[in-house]
Amino acid sequence: MLHGGITALLMDEVASAAAFVEFHRRAGKSLGEMPPPFFVTANLNIDYQLPVPISGAVTLRARPTEPRAPGSRKVWIECTLSCNERCAARSRVLLVRLPETSLARERL
Repeated sequence: MLHGGITALLMDEVASAAAFVEFHRRAGKSLGEMPPPFFVTANLNIDYQLPVPISGAVTLRARPTEPRAPGSRKVWIECTLSCNERCAARSRVLLVRLPETSLARERL
């Protein structure tokens, strides 16, 4: 069975990618038209519903869930991980975009 930590890692990565795409969509830009935003995970909450066999394929889906106030750096993403067309885990992830001049961003 797939380890729960690997499930968390996959969901965190897919949520971050969804936040990246949503950032561009809200700015009215295509991917690659602006400097890439960097997001950090502020909260990751997962409900594990079924064990996931490591022999099968998994499907991950993510989408933003709450409207973001103009200028807000926060975005909530809902994510599901499915195996054999059955939902095995659901997550709600809060991501925060680092400011352009962030010291943490400069260290990356």
